[in-house]
Amino acid sequence: MILGYYGGQAEVIDEGDEDWRFDEIPEWIKMPYTDAVEFFKTKLIIPLADLRKVDDLYHTWAFSITGVTRGDYLDATRFLLLQQIETGKDEKVFKRQFKRLLGRRGYRPDAARLKVIYDTNVRGAYGAGREKMMSDPALQESRPWKVWRHGDSVVPRPHHLALHRKAIPADHSFWQGLRLPAGFFCRCRAFLVNERILERFGYEKLENIPHPHAIADKGFRAPFGVTGYTDAERLAYLKTAMPRLNPQTQQLVNSALTLRSQKP
Repeated sequence: MILGYYGGQAEVIDEGDEDWRFDEIPEWIKMPYTDAVEFFKTKLIIPLADLRKVDDLYHTWAFSITGVTRGDYLDATRFLLLQQIETGKDEKVFKRQFKRLLGRRGYRPDAARLKVIYDTNVRGAYGAGREKMMSDPALQESRPWKVWRHGDSVVPRPHHLALHRKAIPADHSFWQGLRLPAGFFCRCRAFLVNERILERFGYEKLENIPHPHAIADKGFRAPFGVTGYTDAERLAYLKTAMPRLNPQTQQLVNSALTLRSQKP
């Protein structure tokens, strides 16, 4: 059974390669987004039913799928998503691999559900990677403003759209209370600029800065002072959340933490 499971994972690694050729793409584009990969690797597999008892930070330190409590389903899905983040393969490849690896085992969510799983996790990992890069003190010193850029969502959120091209100080608590993307299928992002760039492109300095929890959807917010983007912060916060989880989930989390501590 175990050999069959990992054999299935080995099969899907190469599945779809005939549609993915790098022959004409520069070498630097092939490089994986290391910060995004490392962020996703640190996530612990925990059933969402228990995560709801914690708070909105769970998306930053845990991997879960609504309604799915079987560990093997979660582990296999996490494996496939990590492959996408590491290789940059698109949603079509993920769906094809998912059906091949998990469909044969009885887990067959519809296309819309698969899209949510793919989009939320891949965009979340890339967003965390960008946030880690922008949190560099030297970079923020040279570019002390962070500009919100609205994405190309089919149905835009009015409060997200209202922040488009607005500049907020990079060290403002607003950025500590949410994470980007700030909701399911949110395509908004932020980038750092200096005064010269602000003036050149006409970005507006926002005076009445809203509360971040009024901007981010539930599940995409973060408590002030806890970004959730570093492993140390995530683990420290997890210790305070543990008493709110049931004994079975606490055991699962402790086992995952033990395995992680044993890795070189």
